[in-house]
Amino acid sequence: MILGGMMESKHTPTPWKAHTFEPEQSKEHYITAGINDQIPVAHTGRWDTASAADAAFIVKACNEYEELIHELRMADGLLRDLLNFKWADDDDAHLRECVNERLVAIEPLISG
Repeated sequence: MILGGMMESKHTPTPWKAHTFEPEQSKEHYITAGINDQIPVAHTGRWDTASAADAAFIVKACNEYEELIHELRMADGLLRDLLNFKWADDDDAHLRECVNERLVAIEPLISG
């Protein structure tokens, strides 16, 4: 599996959900997926408030990953179109440089 690459992802399908498991008030935080949350994905092994925030952060990042990559690819296309635009004069050189820098920054995120 190559993240952000051409290979198909092998992770548990999203959406994922964060939960708090409270046997005897231990409150371990865990993540599930699937219909009726029947697929366990991960657990934090901790019982503090940071652990709950970590689980929520992981779920948000994983659930939004595919959309984020899609939007980055759209931005990449728009920036490439802008780069190919016929520039009026050298006054636009700074803008062209900025566009090029963004393309360089996006490339490793969307390619394999």
